Amino acid sequence: MTHQTLKKRSHCIEEFLKEREQKAGLDGFRKVQTRLENDSEKASDVDDIKGQTLEEISALIKDTTSKVESKREKLEPLVRVKILSSVQTK
Repeated sequence: MTHQTLKKRSHCIEEFLKEREQKAGLDGFRKVQTRLENDSEKASDVDDIKGQTLEEISALIKDTTSKVESKREKLEPLVRVKILSSVQTK
């Protein structure tokens, strides 16, 4: 089959389906269905991006929490010494 023949058949099928939709009182059903499928696909893509972003944010939070904890561990003995020295001087 040639490209032209396939194009003609496709057009005939489109016209047939349009007629069937009209007879059933469902004008534009396939158009709406196609739009919904496209929107659903776009929403899925957005959800994937959101998931990646959340993973990145989670990794940043873990890293920051680790750094804060590390600094806390280093500073805790110094704070204790300072507190003890201030208590002893009173």
